Parts: sequence; C-alpha cells; structure tokens
Amino acid sequence: MKKPGYTLIELLVVLSILCVMILLVPTVQKSQFEHYQEELFFSDFENFLKVHQTNALATDQNSFIHFIKPPINRIEFKVAGQDDLTRIITLPPSLELVTNYDLVFKKHTGTPSKAGRIAFRNKKEKIVYKIQPASGRYSVERTPLPY
Repeated sequence: MKKPGYTLIELLVVLSILCVMILLVPTVQKSQFEHYQEELFFSDFENFLKVHQTNALATDQNSFIHFIKPPINRIEFKVAGQDDLTRIITLPPSLELVTNYDLVFKKHTGTPSKAGRIAFRNKKEKIVYKIQPASGRYSVERTPLPY
C-alpha cells in the first residue's frame, strides 16, 4: 500500500524557501538594531545637551562639549570643577561624526560660545544639528545621502 507523501523535488523547494527566509531574518534584525542604537544615541545626546546648557545657565560654571572624530568617535560633556557631571557617550558603529567642533555654554547665561553645525552620517542620511548663537537652541536637519 502506497502512502501519500512529498517528492524529492517538492521537499527541496520547500527547504530552499525556508533557508532563504532564515537567512533574511538576521539582516533585517541588524538594520533594526542599528536604527534603535542611533535613536537611543540621539536621545541621549539631546538630553545631555539640554542638561549642560541648563547647568551653565543656573551655575557659575561653564559647560564644555568636545566632539572627537573617528577613530575615537565620541562626545565628552564636561563642567569645570564638577567631575560628577562629566559624561562620555560613544557613537554607535553605524554612525560617524563628520565635524570637529567644540562647544562651550557660558556660565550664568547658558548661551553657546559660537554658533555652529554638528554633523553626523550613517549609511542612509546626514544628520545636522544647527546651534543658534544667542539662545543655544538647536534645529535638526536630516538629508538623505545619494546612493
């Protein structure tokens, strides 16, 4: 008595489709993880920027922000005389710091020492933070990169 079943060709087709689906999952997860890391970094960066500007406004200390380009690729937030407020954030591997820029928020006013642009780049876009000279407010521009 014959039992119904799959032929060898049908089995190979199903297995090949399954292999392709399994191989696609890690690439999708990797890009989602990179995106999550970048969004988390920008959230931390904006929070530290606001905290250090507010600290300079409220105290008798300047706040310094030092941007270090690759290969180190990190940002240092420091307050003169207050080591407990020093923070260092490292950029995720998928993100690159484009501009070398030092920013100082002046004591009592919280205004930046100079206006400027802080630019980051990932695989898909360029992200630019424009710092306004008088208020220290910033705006964010995201520009897609050409392929």
